Amino acid sequence: MHTAHWSTLIWFGIFSTLGMDVLLYLRHKWLHQPWFDYRVLGLALLKTTLPQVVKHTHANTAASLLGWGLHYVIGVLLAVSAVYLATILGFNTLSLAFCLLYGMATVVLPFCSMHPLLGLGFAASKTAQPWRNRGKSLFTHALFGLSLYWVARCFWP
Repeated sequence: MHTAHWSTLIWFGIFSTLGMDVLLYLRHKWLHQPWFDYRVLGLALLKTTLPQVVKHTHANTAASLLGWGLHYVIGVLLAVSAVYLATILGFNTLSLAFCLLYGMATVVLPFCSMHPLLGLGFAASKTAQPWRNRGKSLFTHALFGLSLYWVARCFWP
């Protein structure tokens, strides 16, 4: 696992993020749960960094590309970090327990960055139901961990 080429690690991250998105989409379709559109993240970033762009007619397209692109870049970085952390800890493989714990630990990132950027406060503290929203974030990141595990089984059988 530790000898993986960088391009393999990038694909590992893309497929892990895609796997999480597929699971969230299925949850949305089957259980009628809300779907998070990363366009919202892109729009928030554009508003804070380039407010003049938001007035442009193609702001939704730019926000979508930015938000979803950032989502996948972060997913790749987190997946690669999981592999390197497992290697540093001396694991020969990504176990289900490691992947789930790692995925759930990554929930700290949106708590400290995305939630405040979107005006939700630290760890969704300014929302009507903060603990419910924190639980949903934790569930989403657990799905990322599960996806890491499944994809790792494909990349490193």
